[in-house]
Amino acid sequence: KAPVAVPLFSPRTATLFLAGLRDLPTVAPLVIFALSDAVAEALNTQR
Repeated sequence: KAPVAVPLFSPRTATLFLAGLRDLPTVAPLVIFALSDAVAEALNTQR
């Protein structure tokens, strides 16, 4: 488990995380749309 935890705190991961936060206004609607689409599809399948 130790080798897996190390990359989580690497500078590259931190940079990607900060970049993700910076791009959040752009990404959030896409994520929400994808999630709602998946939920709607799941509900349709249950019916």
